[in-house]
Amino acid sequence: MLTSLIRNLRHAPPHIAPASLPLDPLEPRFLLTAAPRITDVSADNRGQVVITLDQPLRPTSVSAKSAAIYTNSKGKDRNAKATVSYSTTTNQITLSTTLPADTPYKIYLNSKLVKGADGKALDGEFKKPGKITGNGIPGGDLLVSAKSAPAAKLVARFSTVLGNIDVRLFSSQTPLTVKNFLRYANSKASNAAYSYDNSFFHRSVSNFIIQGGGFKVGSDNQITIVNQSPAVPNEPNPSNPGNIRGTIAMAKLGNNANSATNQWFFNLADNRANLDNNNGGFTVFGKVTNPAGLAIMDKIAALKTFNLEPTNQSTPFTDTPLLNNGDPAIARGSLDP
Repeated sequence: MLTSLIRNLRHAPPHIAPASLPLDPLEPRFLLTAAPRITDVSADNRGQVVITLDQPLRPTSVSAKSAAIYTNSKGKDRNAKATVSYSTTTNQITLSTTLPADTPYKIYLNSKLVKGADGKALDGEFKKPGKITGNGIPGGDLLVSAKSAPAAKLVARFSTVLGNIDVRLFSSQTPLTVKNFLRYANSKASNAAYSYDNSFFHRSVSNFIIQGGGFKVGSDNQITIVNQSPAVPNEPNPSNPGNIRGTIAMAKLGNNANSATNQWFFNLADNRANLDNNNGGFTVFGKVTNPAGLAIMDKIAALKTFNLEPTNQSTPFTDTPLLNNGDPAIARGSLDP
């Protein structure tokens, strides 16, 4: 909690305060008066957790020693060895691991180690979803169980190197398309060749779309394809918003309305005039949920693009967005990342 301390000044009678008496301008002063508390815990079904706090932490107090994800095997809790990071900009802790879809897990923060900027221990006792943690006294570990349950509104999280994009899926309007998308998103190790894990945006067209889902970096550090399941029937639905800015839709082959498999794209602009009617209409199956996600979408779209195979006339990598201006890839002249 932040308490504002503002100096109050009263005008003295004229015969006491000369007209030339200088007065300091009023200024707000802030004092941290409570231990850091958690305002939100967002967890997905694959083991990524974002924890938002109400005040800054000491960055050095957030690590794999103070924050962890645990799974249960044969009655014993096991550390899932999540990567842990902390953003001083958003006051958010991110834990990330890759679990089989819908695996129950626990989220743990150690209040003896997690400290606020002023040294106070985390006030982390969990109450219930939507409630700020703690009892008003520094100290209290966070322990939350994340169990998969049917959700009234399905949300898919795209975790990128520039940030997260959360997308509300239109499961009632486009059930076949959403089911198809989740098949790739939730693929386990046994069918990893069909998984979106480690995939990347391979195409970016300014003020139009950014596209992904078809290619990824394999365990051998080579770019490979995401295997395709059978195509899903087209589901253009007049009750959804169409291909407006911030929506996600399925890519498909030209002149084949029912050819969508694994590739999708985000609409950077209002593309309804073109995409809602072309090739049977491109099926919109979700929409970015918040301005933060749109900002990440725009950051990806703002990256410089490169043709990674200039001698290949049929390459899908003519407009690939790359970090660091893509210099190493261009100099190397190959798709080896």
